Amino acid sequence: MLDAMARNRFGRLYYMWPDKRAAAAVKYCRNTVQEYVDRALAYRRAQDKTPECLEKAEKDSRKEEKGHYVFLHELAKQISDPVRIRDETLSVLFAGRDTTAGLLSGLWYELARNADVWRKLLAEVDELDGELPTYEVLRNMKFLKYCVSEALRLHPPVPILSKVAIRDTVLPLGGGPDGKAPLFVQKDSILVYSIYSMHRRKDIWGDDAADFRPERWADPGLRPGWAFLPFGGGPRVCLGQQYALTETYYVTIRIMQHFRKIENRDHKPWMEKLSVTCCSWNGVQVGLSKA
Repeated sequence: MLDAMARNRFGRLYYMWPDKRAAAAVKYCRNTVQEYVDRALAYRRAQDKTPECLEKAEKDSRKEEKGHYVFLHELAKQISDPVRIRDETLSVLFAGRDTTAGLLSGLWYELARNADVWRKLLAEVDELDGELPTYEVLRNMKFLKYCVSEALRLHPPVPILSKVAIRDTVLPLGGGPDGKAPLFVQKDSILVYSIYSMHRRKDIWGDDAADFRPERWADPGLRPGWAFLPFGGGPRVCLGQQYALTETYYVTIRIMQHFRKIENRDHKPWMEKLSVTCCSWNGVQVGLSKA
């Protein structure tokens, strides 16, 4: 069966090799999410009716939610198109599974191989004195952020992306013999760019661009701009960015609050397993102990 990366590589030609199992899997995922989208839209319709209906809907919602924030309900308040709500929800779910797992894997792969970084990060975690981290606390943990950013730089969960030009346009760079002249891009052209390669440019990151060095992010002179795109950018930036980062910060802290030592149990060189996302081919074999 052609996987998602093969589909991406074939582009429009993919449909010359139809895969019934892939189509069935896509349909199943969409239909599953659509059930919850329909419930959210029904909740919104109840809100638009009489105050009595609204009060009853909110009461039923609170009873069901038990005081929790419901993303779909908030989305349905702003968007009425069920297809768009479904697609937005799938984007968030995708960001919360494969990509976040890939980020955590890349981070712990590096922590197991860099004892100095582990000790420094452990010292920052110990400042919490075993308390559960709040969202505000997570935002203020600088070295943890540096470590996660460095893991995203070296092991971006989505290493390659492509865009289709919706109109004739001109890129500021990319043309001419030296690539520094403007470049004309015709409507419907497909542009593919390698985030993996951009994150290893020595002219931006230095001669140690291939090394895991979280301290580089403390340098105020480091301003990669569009050369650092683990979540994309612009109007189509990943919707689940903050969700994925917060989840990564929290999980990392909670693990480190329980274990004091880390051991690398895989001495093979890094090998990529590439599909829609990128992760370690050998998995992440790490040993953790409390003493």
